[in-house]
Amino acid sequence: MAKRRKVKIGRIIIIVILLLAIISGSIFLYDANKKKSEIKEFNVSDLNINEIDYSESKLLPIGLNSKEYLLIRLNDFKVLYAYGNDKPIYPASLTKVLTMDVILDICDDINETSSYTADQWNYLVSENASMAGLYTDTDYTIKELLYGLILPSGADAATALSNYANSKGYDLIDLMNKKCTELGLVNSHFINPTGLHDDDLYTSLDDYAKIVIDALKKKEGKEILKTMYAEVKDKDYHSTLEVLEDRDDDIKVYGGKTGFTLEAGMNIMTLYEADNRSYLLILANAEGSPYVGARSNIDDVNNVMNFLYN
Repeated sequence: MAKRRKVKIGRIIIIVILLLAIISGSIFLYDANKKKSEIKEFNVSDLNINEIDYSESKLLPIGLNSKEYLLIRLNDFKVLYAYGNDKPIYPASLTKVLTMDVILDICDDINETSSYTADQWNYLVSENASMAGLYTDTDYTIKELLYGLILPSGADAATALSNYANSKGYDLIDLMNKKCTELGLVNSHFINPTGLHDDDLYTSLDDYAKIVIDALKKKEGKEILKTMYAEVKDKDYHSTLEVLEDRDDDIKVYGGKTGFTLEAGMNIMTLYEADNRSYLLILANAEGSPYVGARSNIDDVNNVMNFLYN
């Protein structure tokens, strides 16, 4: 009888041990999946924007079309590679990330609306600005305008957002430069929300990284910057980085922003994940023009990724 009890107790102990092992394993997998999910979400909320670490920064040992570059690991704000990163550059349409960032600062409800006029459309066309195809004198929600601003790089969306700021009693350019001061930027000045060239509109890659990170700290900003495709009324918006989406490796490109003027060259900011870590890659001043099919900025992104991960 005692022997039978010992056998039962032994079985119970084994079952308890197995249950504890299963529970522990489940907790481990949950934590691992949660951690991986947080990495994929580019979670920079708990990191101090003024503590970007350049101590281990190196030069890339490969040739690039871009004259300046900066690669930051977003999980810990470590700069891995950088060159010319403190030099003032013309951002072109990279400017629109700052436009979005300050609009989100003043917008209480992204379902509020704004529009732009036929005269404003005529001006943008005369400047050969990139457009999202918005109809004049038509109300769009702020969220719709932000998608039009970032994905197809719409100067019409930027203008409608400037009108929105005016309707709230703000000057958008004033807000943009105040944001530069707030973020501690030292080589930045903006005079329009579109990035249309002006000698007095400039930033550096160091400064611009802080602008992007500040936008990523906002829920809507992160959502929009990590989007490749969106439907807005009767428009299908595709990111100008869409060509990077279908790589044949484990690197996942989520989104970003491109920019081009003759003076700025071809610029690009890319958000991607590799090895379960999140990265911000900014490249500036590559030769070529998208109007003649050049993609030197895209080629540089692929070259950097192929060198680092393949």
